[in-house]
Amino acid sequence: ASGAILGTDKVEDDARWSRNIKRPSPVPCRVRAEQSGGGVAERDVANRPANCGPVAGMPSLRVNDVTVAEGAIATFTVSLSAASTQTVSVLASTANGSAVAPGDFTARTGVTLTFPAGTTTQSFAVTTINDVTVESTETFNVNLSRATNATIADAQAVGTLNDNDQPVTR
Repeated sequence: ASGAILGTDKVEDDARWSRNIKRPSPVPCRVRAEQSGGGVAERDVANRPANCGPVAGMPSLRVNDVTVAEGAIATFTVSLSAASTQTVSVLASTANGSAVAPGDFTARTGVTLTFPAGTTTQSFAVTTINDVTVESTETFNVNLSRATNATIADAQAVGTLNDNDQPVTR
């Protein structure tokens, strides 16, 4: 395979590593790295252009929105558009919105979800915190990144927390 060389690694005289990386223009949708031993890794580019479509022949990943009462487990379903003959993986992480960890939910970062060949769904559970504060509905996000053997069609889900506390009347 051929392609533009985007960077090189070299060892400095004092044994420090340095990396010279060129930013491609325009920004690609996916990058592919080929190892000298024949291995290949292909990944979606973070912050890729909006006009990137699905890669032909590759299934796509999406994550659903979830609404729960505070204190419940918010279980997000990450699904593949079609079963793959290869193992698919993707990282899932939570991000603060109006709901903020650790007071409203337990943060999870860089959790690998693995789809063995033929599997089309995996779950990503987030523990929400039951407090005694009367508050409005709050939200947090679940973000997908770094898919292997699939593209990401919907990279973000919203977790909505409905307050279960009653105002005190006097």
